[in-house]
Amino acid sequence: IPKAVLAGLLVTVGIRLVNLDHIKDSIKHGEAIPYFVTIAGILVKDLLTGVALGFVVGAVVLLHRLTAVTVTVTRQPQRLDGTKPGVEVVISGALTFRGVPELTSQLAAIPAGTDAKVDLDLRFMDHAGYEALHGWQLGHERTGAKVEVDGLDAAWSKGHGPAPAPAPAGQGQTV
Repeated sequence: IPKAVLAGLLVTVGIRLVNLDHIKDSIKHGEAIPYFVTIAGILVKDLLTGVALGFVVGAVVLLHRLTAVTVTVTRQPQRLDGTKPGVEVVISGALTFRGVPELTSQLAAIPAGTDAKVDLDLRFMDHAGYEALHGWQLGHERTGAKVEVDGLDAAWSKGHGPAPAPAPAGQGQTV
């Protein structure tokens, strides 16, 4: 079979696979990057290279989404019962080593001595995330603040068993 015929067949099949509605949906949902990388790789190099590049980029995008964490800190005004103002912290997503810098920067912005209520809406938490949150809690409580973390042990034990034992006295935890 002549190579020109095979090339023509490949181009015809490739064009029929393109669905403009699917491309528009991919763009709308932020999933078009692997698609366009695949097309560029095919056009610049060859089919195998394009598909491999698209697969790798798709895996990186997926890992990014699966390990993303959102930390929202909301200042609470003085309460009606006369207690001092505080903050509410909502942590959602997956608290992994990748999200620890985001977590620690947001928590470091909370003034010392400010009471905090932390709500966890986590799909997953690894040891680095647990240590960062627990270490901040202990350190912030030493400033005289009251810190309430809803579900820390439950979030940790989803896939890990019981929470790690706290460090013995005199051996401070590092964050």
